[in-house]
Amino acid sequence: MTDSSKFGTTKSVYFADLKDFDTLVTDEGIPDAYRSRAEELGIKLLVV
Repeated sequence: MTDSSKFGTTKSVYFADLKDFDTLVTDEGIPDAYRSRAEELGIKLLVV
């Protein structure tokens, strides 16, 4: 789960690639590019 301000940022700690998730929970501010990529990867996207 993450809010939209975190997309496109890089931090010094690596957790996982987007493709490693089954479900993504975020808010309405998710950039279209990430929304499209999640769909391409078959990731369930829950916008709350």
